[in-house]
Amino acid sequence: MDNLCPYCTSKKLITLGIKDNKKIRKCLRCHFIFMIPMPGSVKGYKLSESYKNIKKFKIGFKYNNEQILKHLKAFGLPKKGRILDVGCGTGHFIKIAEQYGYECYGNENAPDVEEFFDTEHLKRMYIGDFLNTYIPLDFFDAIVIIQTIEHLLDPLETIKKALTLLKKDSLLYIETPNFSSLGRKIRGMNWQNCFGGHLWYFTENNLKRLIKDAGGYSIKIWTFFKSLSLNSYGPIVHLINTYINFIITPLGIGNTLACIVKRTF
Repeated sequence: MDNLCPYCTSKKLITLGIKDNKKIRKCLRCHFIFMIPMPGSVKGYKLSESYKNIKKFKIGFKYNNEQILKHLKAFGLPKKGRILDVGCGTGHFIKIAEQYGYECYGNENAPDVEEFFDTEHLKRMYIGDFLNTYIPLDFFDAIVIIQTIEHLLDPLETIKKALTLLKKDSLLYIETPNFSSLGRKIRGMNWQNCFGGHLWYFTENNLKRLIKDAGGYSIKIWTFFKSLSLNSYGPIVHLINTYINFIITPLGIGNTLACIVKRTF
């Protein structure tokens, strides 16, 4: 199976490099990039392992999550409504969206997820593997999948399911590291996002194909520079970050790739 593309089953593969004793390969037919060998299953990370960084970069998380809401509102997210965060971690996005008046729900597969939410929040949590967890259809005004899709065994089925959970003409936001970023081109396999926990590596082209194959309509796809540490320094850095993105977004070389998708069926 290591000689077959896990997306289209083609044998036309090239090896781009080796990281953590695994090969990062690209399919010449569908242009998806992935880690080989793929694991048989994916277990959720312990949230306690990342919680220290979330506390340390609290201002950066707040700024980045507000930017996500800003993009969603620009494409029609109502002022009130239900939002689902797939792979919500400790709930940093949920907490910001609630401050803006949204009714938020989360999905998380981490074994220690219940330690990070109070009783009321746990009532709106779907704990377990996203594809195997019951979540009501046609229910949400927006779904966000932030820095999660690259960790999943089946990103296609994940997007398909997410679209069915949205109300018609509602929005899905996807964010993932950009394999075509300037940093990756300079650092190669030493790029910080090349590691065993990332099973898939996305570019604008293969993300567009993923969304199309899932039945979604890409309203906007773009790259930008994202740094939780730098953005934690406050408003002056936020202005600098805006200027940097004004330059690099048209070039498609930002370290982060994002897409807004509409459910049209």
